[in-house]
Amino acid sequence: MSTTRTAAVWMILLSTFASTALAWPVPLGLESRERDPAHERAPTYKVVTSDWMGVEPSETTAYEKDGKLYICWQGKNARPDGNGTRGAIFFRTFDDSGPDENASWGPIYNLTNTDRSEDHFGHFNDYPKMVDYRGKAYVVFQSEDQTQKAAPRNTTLLDILMTSFDGQGWSDLSFVNEPSPGGTDWNCNHPGAAVFRDQLYVAYNRVVGGRSEIVARNYDGQFGAEEVVSIVSNSTQCDWPNFTVFKDTLYLTWEANDADGANTIIYISANAGGGWGIPQAVYTIPVKGYKDAFPKLVGYRNPATGNDELYAVWRTVDGEGATYKGMGDQDILMRRVDGGPSGPYYTVSPASDSGDDNRPNAIVLGNTLYLVWKTADESIKDGSDWDIVMRSFDGRNLTAVSLLSMPGDRCESVVIDTEPHNLGDDEFPSVAVYNGRLFVLYETYDNVTGIPDKEPLVNTRSIVMRLAVDVDSDGDGYPDSSDAFPRDPDEWLDSDRDGVGDNSDARPFDPEIQVEPPTPNVETNPAYTYAIAGVLVLLAVAAVAMAAFGGEGESQGKARKGGQEQRVEGPRDGDGVKTLDAKEEE
Repeated sequence: MSTTRTAAVWMILLSTFASTALAWPVPLGLESRERDPAHERAPTYKVVTSDWMGVEPSETTAYEKDGKLYICWQGKNARPDGNGTRGAIFFRTFDDSGPDENASWGPIYNLTNTDRSEDHFGHFNDYPKMVDYRGKAYVVFQSEDQTQKAAPRNTTLLDILMTSFDGQGWSDLSFVNEPSPGGTDWNCNHPGAAVFRDQLYVAYNRVVGGRSEIVARNYDGQFGAEEVVSIVSNSTQCDWPNFTVFKDTLYLTWEANDADGANTIIYISANAGGGWGIPQAVYTIPVKGYKDAFPKLVGYRNPATGNDELYAVWRTVDGEGATYKGMGDQDILMRRVDGGPSGPYYTVSPASDSGDDNRPNAIVLGNTLYLVWKTADESIKDGSDWDIVMRSFDGRNLTAVSLLSMPGDRCESVVIDTEPHNLGDDEFPSVAVYNGRLFVLYETYDNVTGIPDKEPLVNTRSIVMRLAVDVDSDGDGYPDSSDAFPRDPDEWLDSDRDGVGDNSDARPFDPEIQVEPPTPNVETNPAYTYAIAGVLVLLAVAAVAMAAFGGEGESQGKARKGGQEQRVEGPRDGDGVKTLDAKEEE
C-alpha cells in the first residue's frame, strides 16, 4: 500500500475515533454554559444580574410564560448624591427554547422609577410576587415610596401596588389595598398572589395599630371588597400569606404570632368560591415572640397513594441547640393538611442541632415534591455561611439533602444593612419550572459567580439561577443542559457551534462548512461532446497509422541487414570455380 493511501486510511480512522469519543455524555450543564457564556460562568449557575447596574438584589419571583422564564426581583439603585440607595422592582426574561437552544436574556425593566424617591435605605419598594392572569404578567409589591403613588395617596405609608406586562410594556401602577380611614395610619406589606376561577387574588398583611391581620381581595378588572381572613385579635400579629389552588379550591396559609398566648400558630383557610372558611390551625410553635415561619402550601399527586394531597411547609423552632436570635434551633417541617390538618409531620431539615434552617419553599415536578431552603447547618452545607439546599419527597420518604450553593464560597464576616453577613451567604430561595426543568433562584453575597467585589469587605450581591433538576426531553441519553439540541433525538453535540449537529455536519469541526461541496459537473453541451469525440477519433487513426508505418519499416530494415551479413553462393562452373551472384558481381 502506498504511503499516500496509508495516510488517508489513518486520517479516516482518527476522524471516526474523535467523533465517537466526543459523543460520550458531557457533564451537566456543559453545553448550557457554552450557549450562555455571559451569564453562566460556571456550569448550571446563571447570574441573572451580571449585566444589571444596581446593587444588592434580593427577593425573587419567577414563572414560565410563552416559552420564556419571567423573572422579577427587588433591588437597589445608588443615589447620585452618594447618600444611600433607592429600592426598586426589576424584571427581565430568560429564553433558551429557540431552534439552536442558545440562551438569550431580555432587557431589564425598572418597574418603579425612583429618580425622585426620598429612599436612602433601599427598601421603599420591596417583596414582589408575580402571576399570570388573562395573558399578562401581573406583579404586586409593597411600597412606601410616595413617588410611585398618585395623589392624594402619595404618602410614605406601606401600600400594595400592582402593574401588568402585556409583552410590550408595563401598565401604570395601581393600588391594591383600600386607603386607611381618616385619622389612621394602616400599613400593608408582604403580598401573595394567585389566580382562581378567572379571578386574580391578592392577600397581604395589614397592620392596624398594635395588631396585624391577613386581608384578601379579588380582581377581575375591578377590585372586589377587602375581606379579613385571619382571626381578629388585638394581641395577634399575622404575616406572610401564601396561596395555592388545590382541587378547585383556593387555599391560603399564614402565621399568627400571639403575644397573649405566647406562641405562633400556622393557619390555613379555604375558599371554594363562596368566601373564606374558618381558619384551621396546622401547627403551634410554643415560643413567645417567634415570627417569620414563612409557611407555604403545595398540591401534590402522590404516586405512592394515587391521591391528590395538600402539604404545608414552614419553619419552626424546637428551643434546643443552636440559636437564631436567642430562640433555639430552627427547623423545617412539612405536614399533609387536606381533609383537615391530621397528617404526619415530616422533619424536612435533618435532625441536627448544628445550625439553623430558614426560608422554606416547595414545588412539584413530575411525580416528585421538591423542598428548598437556606441552612446554616454545618452537617449539610459548605463552610460557615448560609447555603441553599434541597431534598425531594416521593410520597413516602425524603431523599438525602443536596447542596445547591456553589461550593468553595467565601466566609469572611461583614456588616450589611446593620446585620452581620458572610461574604459567602446565599439566601431567599424561590423556585420555578421552565421547559420541564427545575430552577432555584437565590441571592448570593459570593463573588465566585464571577462578579468581583467593588471594594474590600463590601460584596456585590447577585441573583443566581441554579439548575437543580434537569430532564432529557428527546430521550437521547443527554440531559437538556448538556444537549445542544434537546428537542432532537438524533443530535446532541455541535462542536463547531454552527447550528448543525455533529451527526448531520459533514465537517463538525469547521463552522464554515456543514455539507461537503459537490463534485463539479462535466459539461454536456453536444457541440463540445462531438468535438471531443472527433479529437479522440483522429488520435486513434493517427495511432493506427503510426503503428502500421512502424511495422513496415522494421521489416525492410531487417531484410537489408540480412543481405549485408550473408553471401549467397551461386553454382560452380565446370572448372570448379565458384561463380558470384549478380549482386556480388556489382
